[in-house]
Amino acid sequence: MLDSFIAYVERLELLTFFSGYPILYALVMSFWGKGQKGNPVINSLPKSLPMAYALVGTIFLLLWLREIYIQSGIKNLEPGFNITPLKVWGLLAIIFWLPALRRIPTYSLVHSLVFFFLFCKDLVLGLGSREGKDIISNDMKVYTVSMVINLISLILVLLTSYLIGKIDHN
Repeated sequence: MLDSFIAYVERLELLTFFSGYPILYALVMSFWGKGQKGNPVINSLPKSLPMAYALVGTIFLLLWLREIYIQSGIKNLEPGFNITPLKVWGLLAIIFWLPALRRIPTYSLVHSLVFFFLFCKDLVLGLGSREGKDIISNDMKVYTVSMVINLISLILVLLTSYLIGKIDHN
């Protein structure tokens, strides 16, 4: 019972970080994918998506390392090296810092679709039962937080790129 609860919490963590990215990606590509003349910030939105996703992956990695550090400090627990395939997949988001991978924003979308499909699976499976409605409620809250995290990440990447561009021109 405890193992299934821990697995559920870990799954919610992953959904919190990565499941909101496909919607942000779709919005950015729909509205600003072709770019607009004269606005360099708007034109850099699609190119900034993979770096924003990598930033979210980096934050996830840092929180996971913090969790390992905290658990190793508790004498009764073994260090938290519980690595599931989904967690490894989530940690792979940091590879989008590599210039070769961030040139093609579609790769980051494909990476995040795994978590989006988990979210959709919960929605479909949860429609028939009372416990399912609670799971859907939790997932919707987590999904909202995920969208906010990914949006803030994109804004930070854009702001950083803009400031670096201003510094380089001076």
